[in-house]
Amino acid sequence: HSSQFTVHDLLDLAAIGTMADVVPLTGENRILVKEGMKLIHEGRRQGIKTLKSVAGLDKRELRAGLLSFTLIPRINAAGRISDASDVVRLLLSETEGEAEDLGSWLNRLNSERQKIEEEVYQKAREALQVMHDERVIVLSGEGWHQGVVGIVASRIAEEFYRPTFILSVEDGIAKGSGRSIPSFDLCRGLAECREFLLSFGGHRQAAGVRLKVENIPLFEKAMQRIVETALSKEDLVPSLEIDADVALSEVNHSLIREIAMLEPFGYCNEEPFLAARKLEVVNPRIVGNNHLKMKLKHGSHSVDAIGFDMGSTEVSGAVDAVFTPALNEYNGSSYLQLSLKALRPSKNRD
Repeated sequence: HSSQFTVHDLLDLAAIGTMADVVPLTGENRILVKEGMKLIHEGRRQGIKTLKSVAGLDKRELRAGLLSFTLIPRINAAGRISDASDVVRLLLSETEGEAEDLGSWLNRLNSERQKIEEEVYQKAREALQVMHDERVIVLSGEGWHQGVVGIVASRIAEEFYRPTFILSVEDGIAKGSGRSIPSFDLCRGLAECREFLLSFGGHRQAAGVRLKVENIPLFEKAMQRIVETALSKEDLVPSLEIDADVALSEVNHSLIREIAMLEPFGYCNEEPFLAARKLEVVNPRIVGNNHLKMKLKHGSHSVDAIGFDMGSTEVSGAVDAVFTPALNEYNGSSYLQLSLKALRPSKNRD
């Protein structure tokens, strides 16, 4: 619109694009995101300001890591199941009315995307029930929505800790997405079985593939062989790297401020994982959509804790916990809360 702008004025868009593409948050990428987040906080761009509002974030501090679960899915929803050109209109919009209309539309579209994603995910999980303990997961279905197969592949790869391909079949052609685990280079693996593919492309952790339906069994068999050669059994066991052991009494607002100085967090600049041991679990309960909420206590110190999608975790007696500390904002106030990553029974309980 106006010719009077500088590169700095575009850093909010650069920050969103950098986080959406999951590129390493090191070097200049880290600077782009850090500076771009300042513009996002200031709300200079009407379209982004509106997106924050429809996502319920207009009164909350928005950190870079939260973009991937709030603004970015809404932006991506249009390209996944509709027309992405209206996202450009939103980001260029200078009027509040136009931005609100487009923002509300994207919010509805994202809700629709979530429903479609869950349907495909449930169908994929049903297909998984007949599989044995394979090194690679390859699942296909007639008419599975192309716009969500990548997200479903990510969910299943994370859940089962296996390289995963989700394929949508139409007119004898299977098209889909693959997601990997850190120890396996997905694109290199695909290059080793290219004879069964019509096309493929991507990088170490994510790729797109296209092949004839009759080649799916051959492709799966080849990938099983490739992964079995490349990875040991230990590589297929998920692990958490703990950055520091702490006493519960050390987890306070001062620590959170120190950790915040390492922002923005993301790929290759992960938020530190802390561990505390021999904690007492107080009042564990399920809240929301299968989230585990409780207080963790050691001596006279206790802290609220929540484990997202950890409702099936058994908790009894003393536990060791891996977590990231955060300030939880609710109804205009904030309090210290641990975001749980893992729980296990403590050894040598006393």
